[in-house]
Amino acid sequence: MVSVFINQLTLTAIVASEVECRQTKSEKTVGTFNVSIPTVRDEETTWESFQVEVWNGTAEACSTYLTKGSKVLIQGVLKQARWETDSGTRSRVYIRANLVEFIRLKDPAEPQSDEY
Repeated sequence: MVSVFINQLTLTAIVASEVECRQTKSEKTVGTFNVSIPTVRDEETTWESFQVEVWNGTAEACSTYLTKGSKVLIQGVLKQARWETDSGTRSRVYIRANLVEFIRLKDPAEPQSDEY
């Protein structure tokens, strides 16, 4: 018996923080930002939050165009980072995005149009 596990995700979310970019020692750009996904159960809305990591051109584009409250479609994989501290091993799960699509929200004051 062969088991195959595929780690891919696609989600639509709301940007919950500004994009923070930095340069690595090898002069690559890495950016991080948080997203939130609303879930409605029994007429109550809860929010799930995730950190997103983007690299190079995607990081630069996200830094330029995304602001808190933007809506995005993200495709990527779940990653887990582990590190040691004085108090023991710590870890976090985050999304490493290989595609971030900016979703334009229509302004309610804008006239109705058939364009997407």
